Amino acid sequence: MPIRINLLAEQLAAEEARRKDPVKRAIWVGSFIAAVAVLWSVGLFFKLQAAKSEAARYQADFTRLDEEAREVKMNKALADEAFLRVQALERYATNRFLWGNVLNDLQLAVKKVEGVRIEEFMGDMRYTTNNEVKTKATFKLPYAEPPPAWKFWASAPPAPNYGQLITNEFIALTNKAPYTTNRVPVTMKLVNMVTNIPPDSVTANIEVITPITAMEETTVIVKARDYAREARRVDAFSKALAEGSYLKERLRKAAGGGILLREIGKPKEESMDNPGEVYVPFTLELQFEPRVFTP
Repeated sequence: MPIRINLLAEQLAAEEARRKDPVKRAIWVGSFIAAVAVLWSVGLFFKLQAAKSEAARYQADFTRLDEEAREVKMNKALADEAFLRVQALERYATNRFLWGNVLNDLQLAVKKVEGVRIEEFMGDMRYTTNNEVKTKATFKLPYAEPPPAWKFWASAPPAPNYGQLITNEFIALTNKAPYTTNRVPVTMKLVNMVTNIPPDSVTANIEVITPITAMEETTVIVKARDYAREARRVDAFSKALAEGSYLKERLRKAAGGGILLREIGKPKEESMDNPGEVYVPFTLELQFEPRVFTP
Protein backbone atom coordinates (compact mmCIF):
# COMPACT_ATOMS: atom_id res chain seq x y z
CA MET A 1 0.00 0.00 0.00
CA PRO A 2 1.52 3.26 -1.10
CA ILE A 3 2.10 6.01 1.51
CA ARG A 4 1.20 9.61 0.50
CA ILE A 5 3.27 12.31 1.94
CA ASN A 6 1.93 15.97 1.77
CA LEU A 7 4.98 18.12 1.61
CA LEU A 8 2.82 21.33 1.75
CA ALA A 9 1.01 20.46 4.96
CA GLU A 10 2.85 22.99 7.05
CA GLN A 11 2.20 25.75 4.54
CA LEU A 12 -1.47 24.82 4.33
CA ALA A 13 -1.75 24.79 8.12
CA ALA A 14 -0.10 28.19 8.32
CA GLU A 15 -2.46 29.54 5.63
CA GLU A 16 -5.46 28.14 7.53
CA ALA A 17 -4.19 29.72 10.74
CA ARG A 18 -3.83 33.10 9.03
CA ARG A 19 -7.33 32.79 7.62
CA LYS A 20 -8.74 32.06 11.07
CA ASP A 21 -6.76 34.86 12.77
CA PRO A 22 -9.17 36.71 15.23
CA VAL A 23 -7.38 40.01 14.75
CA LYS A 24 -8.08 39.97 11.07
CA ARG A 25 -11.71 39.09 11.72
CA ALA A 26 -11.92 41.88 14.25
CA ILE A 27 -10.53 44.32 11.69
CA TRP A 28 -13.13 43.22 9.15
CA VAL A 29 -15.93 43.50 11.67
CA GLY A 30 -14.69 46.91 12.87
CA SER A 31 -14.40 48.17 9.32
CA PHE A 32 -17.97 47.01 8.62
CA ILE A 33 -19.29 48.72 11.76
CA ALA A 34 -17.36 51.87 10.91
CA ALA A 35 -18.82 51.88 7.41
CA VAL A 36 -22.32 51.41 8.79
CA ALA A 37 -21.72 54.23 11.29
CA VAL A 38 -20.50 56.51 8.51
CA LEU A 39 -23.52 55.71 6.39
CA TRP A 40 -25.81 56.29 9.41
CA SER A 41 -24.07 59.60 10.14
CA VAL A 42 -24.43 60.67 6.52
CA GLY A 43 -28.12 59.78 6.68
CA LEU A 44 -28.52 61.77 9.91
CA PHE A 45 -26.68 64.69 8.34
CA PHE A 46 -29.06 64.78 5.39
CA LYS A 47 -32.05 64.40 7.72
CA LEU A 48 -30.71 67.25 9.87
CA GLN A 49 -30.28 69.46 6.81
CA ALA A 50 -33.80 68.64 5.70
CA ALA A 51 -35.12 69.39 9.21
CA LYS A 52 -33.24 72.71 9.28
CA SER A 53 -34.65 73.62 5.88
CA GLU A 54 -38.17 72.74 7.04
CA ALA A 55 -37.65 74.67 10.29
CA ALA A 56 -36.46 77.69 8.31
CA ARG A 57 -39.53 77.43 6.10
CA TYR A 58 -41.78 77.21 9.16
CA GLN A 59 -39.96 80.17 10.73
CA ALA A 60 -40.48 82.21 7.56
CA ASP A 61 -44.17 81.27 7.56
CA PHE A 62 -44.42 82.16 11.26
CA THR A 63 -42.74 85.52 10.67
CA ARG A 64 -45.11 86.24 7.80
CA LEU A 65 -48.15 85.18 9.83
CA ASP A 66 -46.90 87.18 12.84
CA GLU A 67 -46.66 90.31 10.70
CA GLU A 68 -50.13 89.67 9.30
CA ALA A 69 -51.48 89.02 12.82
CA ARG A 70 -49.84 92.20 14.07
CA GLU A 71 -51.49 94.15 11.27
CA VAL A 72 -54.82 92.49 12.02
CA LYS A 73 -54.45 93.31 15.74
CA MET A 74 -53.61 96.91 14.88
CA ASN A 75 -56.62 97.16 12.58
CA LYS A 76 -58.81 95.60 15.28
CA ALA A 77 -57.52 98.10 17.84
CA LEU A 78 -58.26 100.96 15.44
CA ALA A 79 -61.70 99.52 14.72
CA ASP A 80 -62.43 99.16 18.46
CA GLU A 81 -61.26 102.73 19.07
CA ALA A 82 -63.44 103.99 16.21
CA PHE A 83 -66.38 102.00 17.58
CA LEU A 84 -65.89 103.53 21.02
CA ARG A 85 -65.69 106.98 19.47
CA VAL A 86 -68.90 106.36 17.54
CA GLN A 87 -70.60 105.18 20.73
CA ALA A 88 -69.33 108.26 22.57
CA LEU A 89 -70.60 110.51 19.75
CA GLU A 90 -73.97 108.76 19.81
CA ARG A 91 -74.20 109.26 23.57
CA TYR A 92 -73.15 112.88 23.18
CA ALA A 93 -75.68 113.42 20.38
CA THR A 94 -78.40 111.84 22.52
CA ASN A 95 -77.46 113.66 25.73
CA ARG A 96 -76.06 116.87 24.26
CA PHE A 97 -76.79 120.15 25.91
CA LEU A 98 -79.79 121.76 24.18
CA TRP A 99 -79.13 125.47 24.01
CA GLY A 100 -82.35 126.03 22.07
CA ASN A 101 -84.39 124.74 25.01
CA VAL A 102 -82.51 127.05 27.37
CA LEU A 103 -83.25 130.05 25.12
CA ASN A 104 -86.89 128.97 24.85
CA ASP A 105 -87.27 128.88 28.66
CA LEU A 106 -85.57 132.26 28.84
CA GLN A 107 -87.96 133.67 26.26
CA LEU A 108 -91.01 132.30 28.10
CA ALA A 109 -89.75 133.75 31.38
CA VAL A 110 -89.39 137.19 29.78
CA LYS A 111 -92.95 136.94 28.45
CA LYS A 112 -94.23 135.79 31.81
CA VAL A 113 -92.58 138.56 33.85
CA GLU A 114 -93.24 142.01 32.48
CA GLY A 115 -90.69 144.73 32.86
CA VAL A 116 -87.58 142.53 32.45
CA ARG A 117 -85.38 142.82 29.37
CA ILE A 118 -82.38 140.64 28.54
CA GLU A 119 -79.22 142.59 27.90
CA GLU A 120 -76.63 139.83 27.56
CA PHE A 121 -76.62 136.02 27.49
CA MET A 122 -73.35 134.12 27.90
CA GLY A 123 -72.80 130.35 28.21
CA ASP A 124 -69.70 128.64 29.55
CA MET A 125 -69.12 124.88 29.12
CA ARG A 126 -66.07 123.19 30.64
CA TYR A 127 -64.93 119.60 30.39
CA THR A 128 -62.65 117.88 32.88
CA THR A 129 -61.20 114.47 32.09
CA ASN A 130 -60.06 111.92 34.67
CA ASN A 131 -57.90 108.87 34.03
CA GLU A 132 -58.77 105.37 35.14
CA VAL A 133 -58.15 104.86 38.86
CA LYS A 134 -57.50 101.48 40.49
CA THR A 135 -57.57 101.05 44.26
CA LYS A 136 -56.90 97.86 46.17
CA ALA A 137 -59.19 96.32 48.77
CA THR A 138 -59.02 93.19 50.91
CA PHE A 139 -61.95 91.11 52.15
CA LYS A 140 -61.67 88.48 54.88
CA LEU A 141 -64.10 85.63 54.22
CA PRO A 142 -65.04 82.50 56.21
CA TYR A 143 -63.30 79.20 55.50
CA ALA A 144 -65.02 75.81 55.62
CA GLU A 145 -62.35 73.49 57.00
CA PRO A 146 -62.74 69.87 55.82
CA PRO A 147 -62.67 67.10 58.45
CA PRO A 148 -59.32 65.40 59.13
CA ALA A 149 -58.39 62.33 57.10
CA TRP A 150 -58.89 59.91 60.00
CA LYS A 151 -62.55 60.95 60.24
CA PHE A 152 -63.37 59.15 57.03
CA TRP A 153 -67.00 58.85 58.05
CA ALA A 154 -67.48 62.61 58.39
CA SER A 155 -68.73 64.62 55.42
CA ALA A 156 -67.16 67.93 54.41
CA PRO A 157 -69.16 71.08 55.27
CA PRO A 158 -70.74 72.95 52.36
CA ALA A 159 -68.31 75.36 50.70
CA PRO A 160 -69.22 79.05 51.07
CA ASN A 161 -70.45 80.91 48.00
CA TYR A 162 -67.38 83.10 47.69
CA GLY A 163 -68.71 84.92 44.62
CA GLN A 164 -71.79 86.11 46.53
CA LEU A 165 -69.74 86.90 49.65
CA ILE A 166 -67.29 89.04 47.64
CA THR A 167 -70.20 90.82 45.92
CA ASN A 168 -71.81 91.60 49.27
CA GLU A 169 -68.54 92.96 50.66
CA PHE A 170 -68.06 95.08 47.52
CA ILE A 171 -71.57 96.54 47.84
CA ALA A 172 -70.94 97.34 51.51
CA LEU A 173 -67.64 99.00 50.55
CA THR A 174 -69.15 101.18 47.82
CA ASN A 175 -71.98 102.29 50.12
CA LYS A 176 -69.41 104.24 52.15
CA ALA A 177 -67.43 107.40 51.45
CA PRO A 178 -65.86 108.32 49.09
CA TYR A 179 -67.90 106.12 46.76
CA THR A 180 -71.25 107.49 47.94
CA THR A 181 -70.34 110.94 46.58
CA ASN A 182 -68.86 109.56 43.37
CA ARG A 183 -70.91 110.22 40.26
CA VAL A 184 -69.24 107.40 38.33
CA PRO A 185 -70.18 103.74 38.87
CA VAL A 186 -67.18 101.64 39.85
CA THR A 187 -66.44 98.04 38.94
CA MET A 188 -64.58 95.24 40.69
CA LYS A 189 -61.84 92.85 39.56
CA LEU A 190 -60.80 89.83 41.65
CA VAL A 191 -57.00 89.60 41.83
CA ASN A 192 -56.58 86.44 43.91
CA MET A 193 -57.82 84.48 46.90
CA VAL A 194 -55.47 83.22 49.62
CA THR A 195 -56.23 80.74 52.39
CA ASN A 196 -54.76 81.99 55.65
CA ILE A 197 -52.59 79.79 57.88
CA PRO A 198 -53.87 78.30 60.09
CA PRO A 199 -56.79 77.71 57.72
CA ASP A 200 -59.46 79.69 59.53
CA SER A 201 -60.30 82.30 56.86
CA VAL A 202 -59.85 83.24 53.21
CA THR A 203 -58.49 86.60 52.05
CA ALA A 204 -59.82 87.97 48.77
CA ASN A 205 -57.77 90.73 47.13
CA ILE A 206 -59.67 92.88 44.65
CA GLU A 207 -59.22 96.02 42.58
CA VAL A 208 -61.89 98.73 42.60
CA ILE A 209 -61.79 100.35 39.16
CA THR A 210 -63.07 103.85 38.43
CA PRO A 211 -63.26 104.21 34.63
CA ILE A 212 -62.05 107.08 32.48
CA THR A 213 -64.52 109.93 32.74
CA ALA A 214 -65.23 113.35 31.28
CA MET A 215 -67.24 115.79 33.39
CA GLU A 216 -69.29 118.53 31.75
CA GLU A 217 -69.94 121.67 33.80
CA THR A 218 -72.20 124.31 32.28
CA THR A 219 -72.85 127.82 33.53
CA VAL A 220 -75.02 130.52 31.97
CA ILE A 221 -74.72 134.20 32.80
CA VAL A 222 -77.81 136.33 32.14
CA LYS A 223 -77.48 140.12 32.35
CA ALA A 224 -80.84 141.86 32.34
CA ARG A 225 -82.62 145.08 33.23
CA ASP A 226 -85.57 145.44 35.57
CA TYR A 227 -87.87 148.25 34.37
CA ALA A 228 -90.64 147.57 36.90
CA ARG A 229 -91.83 150.83 38.49
CA GLU A 230 -93.35 149.43 41.66
CA ALA A 231 -91.96 146.15 43.02
CA ARG A 232 -88.77 144.73 41.60
CA ARG A 233 -89.16 141.62 39.40
CA VAL A 234 -85.78 139.95 39.92
CA ASP A 235 -87.15 137.25 42.23
CA ALA A 236 -90.17 136.66 40.00
CA PHE A 237 -87.94 136.37 36.94
CA SER A 238 -85.66 133.88 38.74
CA LYS A 239 -88.67 131.81 39.76
CA ALA A 240 -90.02 131.84 36.20
CA LEU A 241 -86.67 130.59 34.91
CA ALA A 242 -86.55 127.82 37.50
CA GLU A 243 -90.02 126.65 36.42
CA GLY A 244 -88.99 126.26 32.76
CA SER A 245 -89.54 122.73 31.42
CA TYR A 246 -85.89 122.22 30.43
CA LEU A 247 -84.22 124.27 33.14
CA LYS A 248 -86.24 122.54 35.86
CA GLU A 249 -84.64 119.21 34.89
CA ARG A 250 -81.10 120.42 34.25
CA LEU A 251 -80.42 123.10 36.88
CA ARG A 252 -78.35 122.15 39.90
CA LYS A 253 -80.47 120.79 42.74
CA ALA A 254 -79.24 123.22 45.36
CA ALA A 255 -80.46 126.17 47.39
CA GLY A 256 -82.02 128.64 45.01
CA GLY A 257 -82.68 125.99 42.39
CA GLY A 258 -79.33 126.55 40.71
CA ILE A 259 -80.03 130.22 40.04
CA LEU A 260 -77.82 132.72 41.87
CA LEU A 261 -78.13 136.50 41.95
CA ARG A 262 -74.57 137.49 41.19
CA GLU A 263 -75.02 141.25 41.04
CA ILE A 264 -77.71 143.89 41.32
CA GLY A 265 -76.90 147.49 40.54
CA LYS A 266 -78.27 150.86 41.44
CA PRO A 267 -81.18 152.41 39.53
CA LYS A 268 -80.14 154.05 36.28
CA GLU A 269 -81.88 156.18 33.68
CA GLU A 270 -82.29 154.97 30.13
CA SER A 271 -80.45 157.25 27.76
CA MET A 272 -81.06 155.75 24.31
CA ASP A 273 -84.25 153.74 23.69
CA ASN A 274 -86.49 155.27 26.33
CA PRO A 275 -84.84 158.39 27.71
CA GLY A 276 -85.76 159.10 31.29
CA GLU A 277 -86.98 155.57 32.05
CA VAL A 278 -85.42 154.06 35.19
CA TYR A 279 -84.16 150.49 35.38
CA VAL A 280 -82.11 148.34 37.72
CA PRO A 281 -79.39 146.15 36.13
CA PHE A 282 -78.90 142.69 37.58
CA THR A 283 -76.92 139.54 36.76
CA LEU A 284 -78.11 135.97 37.26
CA GLU A 285 -75.94 132.86 37.16
CA LEU A 286 -77.57 129.60 36.10
CA GLN A 287 -75.65 126.59 37.36
CA PHE A 288 -76.48 123.32 35.65
CA GLU A 289 -76.07 119.88 37.17
CA PRO A 290 -72.67 118.46 36.14
CA ARG A 291 -72.82 115.50 33.77
CA VAL A 292 -70.34 112.65 33.69
CA PHE A 293 -69.57 110.71 30.51
CA THR A 294 -67.79 107.35 30.47
CA PRO A 295 -66.44 105.32 27.52
